[in-house]
Amino acid sequence: MLAFTALLLLAACEDTPPSGTQTLEAPTQPVFFTAQGRELLAFIDQGRGAVRFLDLTAGTYQWGTHPYFPREVSLDATPIALHLLGAELLAMSASGQVYTVPSIAGGALPFGLPEPAANAHPVALFDTVRVDSDCAVIALADGSRVETPAAVQCKAAGDGLVTATFNGSDRLLRPTLAGVVDFGATPFILRIVRGAADGGYWCLGADLRRLARLDGNGVELRRFGLTFDVMDLVEVSDDDGPLLALVGIGGVIVYLRPDGVAETPHGSRVMDRLVALRGDATTLSVRRAAAEELGGDDLLFVAGLELGSASVSVAASPDGVTLVAEAGAALAAEEDALVTLTQDQQICTARRAGGADYVVVDGTCPLGGGVQALFRSSGWNVFAGASITPDQTFEPSASSGSFNERRSLDFGGHTFSASAMVSASGAIAAGRGKTGAGSKVLSDGWLSAIATGTAVTHFAEAPQPWLWVTSPSQDAVIQLPIKAVDFFSMLVFK
Repeated sequence: MLAFTALLLLAACEDTPPSGTQTLEAPTQPVFFTAQGRELLAFIDQGRGAVRFLDLTAGTYQWGTHPYFPREVSLDATPIALHLLGAELLAMSASGQVYTVPSIAGGALPFGLPEPAANAHPVALFDTVRVDSDCAVIALADGSRVETPAAVQCKAAGDGLVTATFNGSDRLLRPTLAGVVDFGATPFILRIVRGAADGGYWCLGADLRRLARLDGNGVELRRFGLTFDVMDLVEVSDDDGPLLALVGIGGVIVYLRPDGVAETPHGSRVMDRLVALRGDATTLSVRRAAAEELGGDDLLFVAGLELGSASVSVAASPDGVTLVAEAGAALAAEEDALVTLTQDQQICTARRAGGADYVVVDGTCPLGGGVQALFRSSGWNVFAGASITPDQTFEPSASSGSFNERRSLDFGGHTFSASAMVSASGAIAAGRGKTGAGSKVLSDGWLSAIATGTAVTHFAEAPQPWLWVTSPSQDAVIQLPIKAVDFFSMLVFK
């Protein structure tokens, strides 16, 4: 139990200097570390263009010009990246210069690096190197420059990685002085990459609604849709195991297990949109069904699901063809099912019109016996689930129903529809029905970044895990325990 004084309980509501003047302007990129026996939180103050520090050991109020954040360190240009190297804090400015930033006193100490090449700019700072947008690697030790062959348009991803066009495809790379380490193709267009506790990676999509889990070699293990627009995340743990803490649009922290299942399933349970995990899902739409009770389900939508195969006899009919199953096989029962009929060099696609009658969509159908028929859905089948794996399979018998451009589906208090027939199988979309927030941090505003660490700080009696989040919209840094639900346990620094 946290031992807060009455003053700290008041500070939890709004911790500002006595004058009421805010001393932060759009903070982001928090980094927790310990130096010279003190627990510190460093972050970039975007409005003031400086590196700022919060002394967690001393507490909130300290005398000075900015009593709650008395240490402010400016660089030659706006800071764009922070990196912890042991107990040293490194900062990179927009000019490409890298500095060691003392945590207690003194100015920033430059490494004396050369500027990026013409038409290039700095994008990433790792342990011993700076990476520029032209994928050049600059050594912090001596400023020497190493080119990255076959790589162009490098962008910062995080956790020592960048995205780039490499040998003609979008890849996840770690540029080093000794060469580039290729972690494979990106699962989708990325916003950031964050490290996992086991050495793997979490990849957040640029659409803010997709997350992919990679192992330490870049092999994809799982992907899932997110319940809201996420800006940053960090992996933590509780008594039940690993836990993801996600922040973004809205002043809340959402907690998910590594398989995508929501830790806090309460909430509105209204799906606001469907997110494509594979392929294209732009033809899908969802709306709240009238007078229906919400189920709060996490759902997966699979396009063109294979419904089975059979050997059939095909006969011509006035509107297309009629199929008769051979040797005890069965025809697909789904309304509007598609079938591909193949025999020798003849092939066609037909759509079920009712019973055993099919209307030809494309090609010339073979007639007679011994024709191979492959059935698939003409729309989207619905399955329970929050995530998919690369080898995921879906059995038609587990489907909760289907819909296409001709007919919608009411399920779990929502109506699902599609504006076009699926052109191919393989697309998968996700809909999140469990949208509850784990920790409500702000009543208004949004959160840009999150960090974690185990510390005593000035506000606890023993070491414990903490979360620190930044809110540029509220010009605030917030400290709270993992899965905190009581506002009095949160400290809001402004």
